[in-house]
Amino acid sequence: MKKKELLRQLNNLQNTILPDQEWKATGREILRTQITAQTSSISPKVLSQAISHKILFSILRPAGVSLVIFIAVIGVWVAGVSATKNSLPGDLLYGLKLTGERLQVNLSLSDEKRTDLEMAFAEIRLNEVKQVMGKSNDKTKMAVSLKKFQESMTNIKSNLAKLEMTDKSKALKVANLVDVKAKVYTDLLRGENITPDKNTTEAIAVSKATSDKALSVILKDFEIGSDNISLADIKTKVTVRITDLRKDNELAQKNIATIIINKAKADELAKAEAEAKAKAEAEAKAKADAEAKIKAEEQAKADAEAEKAAAAQTDTSIKTEPVVNQAEQNPVEVTNTNTNSNSNTNSEVKSEENPVPVEEVLPTIDEIKNNPVEIEKLLVKAEDFLKNNSVTQAFDELNKADDLLNIVNKVIDANSQYLEAPAENQDQTKTQAEDTSAKTEEKVSS
Repeated sequence: MKKKELLRQLNNLQNTILPDQEWKATGREILRTQITAQTSSISPKVLSQAISHKILFSILRPAGVSLVIFIAVIGVWVAGVSATKNSLPGDLLYGLKLTGERLQVNLSLSDEKRTDLEMAFAEIRLNEVKQVMGKSNDKTKMAVSLKKFQESMTNIKSNLAKLEMTDKSKALKVANLVDVKAKVYTDLLRGENITPDKNTTEAIAVSKATSDKALSVILKDFEIGSDNISLADIKTKVTVRITDLRKDNELAQKNIATIIINKAKADELAKAEAEAKAKAEAEAKAKADAEAKIKAEEQAKADAEAEKAAAAQTDTSIKTEPVVNQAEQNPVEVTNTNTNSNSNTNSEVKSEENPVPVEEVLPTIDEIKNNPVEIEKLLVKAEDFLKNNSVTQAFDELNKADDLLNIVNKVIDANSQYLEAPAENQDQTKTQAEDTSAKTEEKVSS
């Protein structure tokens, strides 16, 4: 067959044999995918050479550029936050960690979500406290985490109040979760792993206040006849509160007794030391006065002998010298007192402009020594109300007892230096404190 004939037959076949449409679509998709993959692998340098400046400008619109920059910034921020996850107070990245947490809260669109985040962050703060104790036991660093814990718990309480006004069903849901979590946090703060001090006491008080807010939301829902919680369950919650508060009150009672005993011993010791110091100073002064008197007598005797010798050697009459006016010789320097008075006035005005914040005035340890008895009476009243199914009244008495105990704990913290007795007096102090607690219990029972 000649070459021309073969070509003619092949041309005829072109119009009679057509490819399958599905095969054509598949082949087109494969080809498009390959082209896309190759194009994505082209470097920016090659791409900039292949595309004209005009086309590139039309692609990268300002909005697109802003979006790319935003995505890049978010990516860097997320990476930074991940790197700060294990940072602790005092670390270089700890501030960034807190900033990232606040940003999450501020970007949340609901009080419910914000409350969930605050509870998570509160738990992180307590974990930080335990880690700091394990590493360095640095109270300054611990105080940072405890203060931030208080902020989170305060925010939770505030969010609950907002939800209570806007969405009662969500408020109840959040309150039940907060009620459980806050008790866990309070127990952790009371635990042996955290050193008790002023910051710990404040954190416990804030945690309990948040827990009480959650319980009050649950109680209000119960009072309107809702079936979300039974009478038995709500009584159990209040009973648990009474039990915990009673334990805290018993501990406070023992601490008060210990402080009173050790403070009395410290006062006696300080008095004895002051008396010994005064006696030593008086003896030293008497000795110094006696020595000064002897020296004065010797000096007077020497002066008299010198005058007598000088009088014997002098034969001529005493020449009188003109009297010099001492006032003219030493003129009195007149000072302007206006400057001082003006400066005093200015300082007074300045102090008025920047008043010093007034600190809370606490009662003395002797003034609150009988408070544990009053607290126990309130708890007994709460239990009586609870027996009669008066849950709200029981909760009110419980809150009164809690407020009174908070004052007691503040006074105890202010006198914490007296909680540790000298080594030789520890056993005696412990026995006396137990006797005091026993006498207090007798007063309550009577």
